[in-house]
Amino acid sequence: MSRFPSRGDLWRAQVNAGTLSQPMRDAERIDRVIAVLRRVWEQQPDLRLGQLVVIAARPEQPCPEVFHVEDDALLQGLLDYERQRSSRQ
Repeated sequence: MSRFPSRGDLWRAQVNAGTLSQPMRDAERIDRVIAVLRRVWEQQPDLRLGQLVVIAARPEQPCPEVFHVEDDALLQGLLDYERQRSSRQ
């Protein structure tokens, strides 16, 4: 069993819960977010990605698992997620 739900599973869960209120997100947002992320991160290269995400998101509760994750561990998690997604297609 995958540790990541598929987009379809998430969509079905939202429909069943009655919480689906938005159409699919605009894929063009990715380029905008990545461009700003790159610019900000290059200005502060000693920060980890998780630190930048937590700083930008400003959650109400601390997120030490995200804040302290090393970039190498995050990269490995992304690669694992990509591999799992591609094996289902």
